[in-house]
Formats: sequence, C-alpha cells, structure tokens
Amino acid sequence: MKRLCFILLALLTACENEGLLNPSDKLSSVPVLSVIMTDDNFEELKSNRVLNYDVPARFHFEDIDFEGEIRPSGSGARFHPKWSYKVESSTPNIFGLHEFNLSAQVTDPTFIKTALAKRIFEQMGFPVFLTEYVFTKINFEDEGLFLLIERIEQEFFDKRKLEVYELFKVVKGAKFTFQGGNTLEFNFEKKIPEDDNYSNLAEMINALDTTDVHKNLDWLTEKLDLNNYIVYHAVSSVINNTDGFVNNFFLYRRSPASPFEVIPWDFDNGFDLNNTIGIAGKNAIRDLIWSSDSLRDQYLQVVEFVLDNYYSPSNLFQLIDNTAEMIRDAYNIDPYLGDGRFELDEEVAKLKAHIQNRREFLFEELNSFKEIKH
Repeated sequence: MKRLCFILLALLTACENEGLLNPSDKLSSVPVLSVIMTDDNFEELKSNRVLNYDVPARFHFEDIDFEGEIRPSGSGARFHPKWSYKVESSTPNIFGLHEFNLSAQVTDPTFIKTALAKRIFEQMGFPVFLTEYVFTKINFEDEGLFLLIERIEQEFFDKRKLEVYELFKVVKGAKFTFQGGNTLEFNFEKKIPEDDNYSNLAEMINALDTTDVHKNLDWLTEKLDLNNYIVYHAVSSVINNTDGFVNNFFLYRRSPASPFEVIPWDFDNGFDLNNTIGIAGKNAIRDLIWSSDSLRDQYLQVVEFVLDNYYSPSNLFQLIDNTAEMIRDAYNIDPYLGDGRFELDEEVAKLKAHIQNRREFLFEELNSFKEIKH
C-alpha cells in the first residue's frame, strides 16, 4: 500500500508538471537524482531543517527506484538557502549504499575541493569515503548540484574489509585535553557501538594530558597511533582545512587492544582562501607534538613530503580541470551557483592560485624551521 501511494503521487505530480521542462531535463554529464514526497512532508522538512527531522520519500536514480527517508544534514549548511540532506533506505541502492549525504558544499563555490583532499589523503594511505556528483530534483523542481557522500558507518568498514571495534565522530569544538574541563559527550559522538561508554576516549585524552614527551611515549602510543595522527594533521594543515582539527573527522579503534586512528571527513572547508592556519593547525595534540623536537621534526618531514609529492600543480591541476569540465553543465544550471552567481572558471583560477601560493608559503615556513635548527 505504501509503495502504491508513492507511485500514485509520482504519477499525479508528473501530470501536473507535464510540458514543464527544467534545465536539468537535458543534463547528461552528471546523473540526476529525483526525490518525490508529498507537499505537506516537503513543507514539514523545510520548516524543521534545523532539526534531524525525517520524512518519507521516493527516489529515482538512473534505472533505480527505491523508498526511504530524507532529513536535513550538517550544521552550518542548514542555515543556507541551499542546504544538505541525509538519505536512508532499508536496502542498499545508489552505489550500493544504505545511507548517504547529499552535501551542498556551501563553503566551496568550486565544488572541487573535496575531490582534491580525497586524492591527497588516499595517496597518504588513509581510507576515504565514496563521493559522486549528482544533480538533485525535489518534486520535479531543480534543487541543484550536490555531492553524494558515503557516511562513515558500519557499512563503510564492511565494504573495505576493515575491522572496527569503536568509532567516534569528532564534532564542532572538540577538545583533546581535560584542562579547563571537558564533557566528552558534547563534542564526540559515539557511533560504534551505540552506547554511552566513553572510557577509552577518556583514557586517550588523559594520556595526552599526562605524557612527558621527553621521557617515554609508550603509554600515549598505546592509546593513539601518533604516527597516523601526525600524517593526518600535516595533510589537513597543508590543504588549509580550517575545520579539520576540532571538528569533522573520526577516531576509530580496530580492536580492543588497538590505539585510536583517524579517518578524514568533510573537506569543503579545505583550501580555504580567506583564512590561514599556518604550517600546523591548533589543538592540544598539535601542542604536544610541538613540545618535542623529535615529534616536530617528524611532523615537518611529513609536510615536506606532501608538498614534494602531492600538494602540487602536477598532482592536482589536471584533476581540477577534469572535474570542472564534468560538472560544468550541472554547475551552470544550479539555481544557487549558476546564472551569474558564480563563474566556475573564475573560481577554478582562484583555487589554482591559492594552491600555488600556499605551496610557496609552506616551503618558506619549512626553510625557516631549518634555519632555526641550524
């Protein structure tokens, strides 16, 4: 009965819109995802976009039809005219996923930054989430270009045959110290298993607070894979991901005896053209690294390696150009991007200039540290 209602709704809406063409009807370079829901549910969704408010919907993507639920997603994105969504269904559908985000990438007018960050993190050995460009329509009206993003859930690990014993999402304003107080439940979201046990995370943060880096790191490295974290912090700093040190990444443990490792997440604040974090973004883990000559040297070596090998025009510019051509038509008809609001080629030129300028800046910073050391 539920399926029949959705089909009837789609047919009725299609009849009402017969003869009305949207720019996306001729789109071929980016696939179209159609979302159909009752007008009442759509109004409820819009009225409750600051909440995690789910409504039922039917979805059509290429030759796939499925039912599921859709709700607002993200934090700051909810307050933009074009905002992000989470989609969930009972069976795997688009790209074999049960759940995914439709990200509006509100801080990235190029819609390319996530592709660049993903490439570098993957080249540095991190597991990265699936992304695909889709043009979304809701009730046959063009909603715009979105980045479909795989969520970091149990399914993410299963698909990659990765063991996971415990998983936390780091959310806005997280602290990696108990100094000055720290209520972990406010800034770390327990994802796997779904319980209220934060004891292992608390032990890791306590180890960060109490470790004397000049004596012995064994206790800390039992709790946190410091080499893994140094690489994560270095890459996030190189790409100027201003949102990547107290927010928007995951900490996971493979087994009960494993230290925490990092899974990167959410890169639309990377390659930030308006702010700079210098050579190392700030948090309590960075402060610990900086208090040790050997750890700081290790960190700077990673930065230099990334600059030499991956954060470079030769590694990134062709990807920028190819992606820009792929999304160009969808970008130009997006109601919030095209039609004079943004010019893709201008935004691409700004991004390339930023990469080149930041690369030169970071090499100068590295040379300054070398001169101080000698």
